[in-house]
Amino acid sequence: MSRRRKFGLFLGKKCMLDTTWYIIIDVLLLIMVFLGFTYFVRDTVQNNAFEKIYLSKEQATLISAVYMINGNALSSYSGSIQGYTSAIKNGWLRVSDSGGGYETVYRYAQDKSVLNPEEVELKNAELSVVKNGGSVRVGTGLKINLNAISCPEVRGSTKSPQIIIDPASGKEDKRKTNQDANFYEGEITFEIAQGVKNYLGQENVKLTRVSSDSDATFEQRMNFVEESTGAFIIIGTGSNVDLRKNDIKAYYRAGDEKSKALGCLILNSLTEKLSQVTGAGLIPSNEIALDKNKEGVAVRIELGNVQIPEKDNVLKTNAVVFKTGIGEGIKKYHEMS
Repeated sequence: MSRRRKFGLFLGKKCMLDTTWYIIIDVLLLIMVFLGFTYFVRDTVQNNAFEKIYLSKEQATLISAVYMINGNALSSYSGSIQGYTSAIKNGWLRVSDSGGGYETVYRYAQDKSVLNPEEVELKNAELSVVKNGGSVRVGTGLKINLNAISCPEVRGSTKSPQIIIDPASGKEDKRKTNQDANFYEGEITFEIAQGVKNYLGQENVKLTRVSSDSDATFEQRMNFVEESTGAFIIIGTGSNVDLRKNDIKAYYRAGDEKSKALGCLILNSLTEKLSQVTGAGLIPSNEIALDKNKEGVAVRIELGNVQIPEKDNVLKTNAVVFKTGIGEGIKKYHEMS
């Protein structure tokens, strides 16, 4: 009995010894894992690894998404990019930071190319992606007129540099543009027409009205135009009960490429300056007014949406853009050789 008891005690001590070693080894492993995780977290925080992975993926995805859009497009990445550099080349987008650490890399638009012959490197700058005519460019601060229309090229603009502008709606048709707005269509169109005249120069520009209160009839104004061999431009305002619509349209004499070119150039000048424009249209028309000066060119410009309340209506808040936009379009037309 005594030998069994001793042997049993000996086995108990051995088991206790083995268990102690297991505990020590477990503790050491836990310490190693904890230290390793601590160093990993510190390195991750210092080098912003997760944020760089996110930035590279988000920006690369944006480029790929713009590629897939039908038609022209402009998009920008507005995420937090301070302290980071994005490099774009050969289908790869790399993100690094000034603090060092490894770069993160992400693929974009696989099997396609971006029209940048050299590597694009953006430091603390917003990424812009533009698609125009099937081609894609990347950079910063890129712009595109999404409402731009392809204009016909014409030679020998008009026989005369004289320009006649007809501000639509005068005294005989003086009505409020909107029940909530304290301004009238005749006042808006005359102000813009006068501004175009001042922009182009007084000597070769004439208005069919002397003021917004002019009582000149439609027939009198058209008689004024019939002898013209230059450009005839009617300025009016558009109207749509859908306040989300804020379009600009140019109606040109049907079948006349020169009139079409003038209307197109005016449209493009306006839409380039006005971000509020929701659409642009270049439309052939057989209306009588546009057929009066057969020796010249004729267009009718329909601006914006008069139903939009005054405080939000670009016709009032940014009228100067309409003056310069129309003026620039006319100048571009006359500069055609």
